[in-house]
Amino acid sequence: MSFERAEPLGPPQRFSVIAATLREGRAECEALLAELRDAPCEALGIPPDRRPPLPHVTLARVERHAGPRERALALEWAAGLELTGVRARIARAALFTRAPTGGGARNARGLEGGGGRAAAGGG
Repeated sequence: MSFERAEPLGPPQRFSVIAATLREGRAECEALLAELRDAPCEALGIPPDRRPPLPHVTLARVERHAGPRERALALEWAAGLELTGVRARIARAALFTRAPTGGGARNARGLEGGGGRAAAGGG
């Protein structure tokens, strides 16, 4: 697979992740994520994610309470990354979803996959 660019994921004013999105291999990873992601959610007793699959590699996380200055610095850092032509082979991947917990908070839960099948993170 190859990468397209680094970009923020999440709401524009409160994004939580800077991720490398895929160029080559994107369609295959989208299909694989769509095929595999419901069973782990069912096993955990959490609702399946109905958003379209978004294969990506997380490069950085932004603090939940980061202010505009910190977010601007993260965007500046991401804009300086040149990912065109960067290629990778992914041997193992983790599918993450968000599940509600007590008090309305949300925690990430992951299930690791592997077996040589390439897929980047989901959602």
